[in-house]
Amino acid sequence: MKKILSLLSSIGLVTTSSSLSMNVVSCGDSDTSKELTYQDNKKDSDAVEYLTNPLKVGVYNLETKKYEQLSIVDKKLGKDYHDLDSSNIVDGTSIGTFEGSLLNFIDGSFEEGKSLFGDFDTIYKEIADLKATSTKDGENLNVTFYNASIKGNKDDLTFILNIYKVSTKIDKDNKSLGGSMEKVFHKNISLTLS
Repeated sequence: MKKILSLLSSIGLVTTSSSLSMNVVSCGDSDTSKELTYQDNKKDSDAVEYLTNPLKVGVYNLETKKYEQLSIVDKKLGKDYHDLDSSNIVDGTSIGTFEGSLLNFIDGSFEEGKSLFGDFDTIYKEIADLKATSTKDGENLNVTFYNASIKGNKDDLTFILNIYKVSTKIDKDNKSLGGSMEKVFHKNISLTLS
């Protein structure tokens, strides 16, 4: 289990060298994701403060293939955070497209039962319950984990935080047997209120 979770934690996705075949639940007009709600006394400015802290969160940069600090300049997005096809980060293999750029919560853990989002769950109520799980299915392992992304354009006064549920089945040789991905939560966050 730890070996599989270490694979997932490297970038928050399955990174086996085998072909990864997954279905994506469309998030266009049929978006069924729920809006995140703040914990008591939390607001947009708390989320922005947390997400811009480079010791807590990194945003995936497709050009450099590294995680970097969320760019906010004069209470506006400092760069574009566009959709990311997972084939750009997992050996050319696509599990679908994330709306926006992926986030890496540095103090999060992919160990079963621990928070994937570190102490970011002190900001949103729903995130506290999102933990990695795995169940044995014969010789295979069913793994579910969550990932986050932000979407917005340079100079925007807001951005959208998205939370995705990713499920996959992995065989005894750590090869993916398929899976699914869906957006389960979202939140429009204002930079002018921070």
